[in-house]
Amino acid sequence: MSDTIPSCEACRPDAEKVDPAKLEKYLSQVPEWRLEERNGVQMISRDYKFKNFALALEFTNKVGAIAEEINHHPELVTEWGKVRVTWWSHTIKGLHELDFAMAKRCEAVFNA
Repeated sequence: MSDTIPSCEACRPDAEKVDPAKLEKYLSQVPEWRLEERNGVQMISRDYKFKNFALALEFTNKVGAIAEEINHHPELVTEWGKVRVTWWSHTIKGLHELDFAMAKRCEAVFNA
């Protein structure tokens, strides 16, 4: 998996889902993230903790800005002191390499 972020190649109908044989490797690169499945669709998600709502909202807005840069958007749930980020590729109904790259970007924003 590359650290460079392509435009939303995961949004193409012919984009390939992550090879199941590589899934553990990708997950190991974002160890705080967990694999989920909803209605047969694999996703990765993580809860981030903050001291207050303002900091949670600031993080949400930063993640939203990077999502807008490449037109690939996560599910974001913002609460007092917590943000849950969930990535998957809607078009292919599953995980693409881009989802893991975006999870790494979220980590960079959080740790900045």
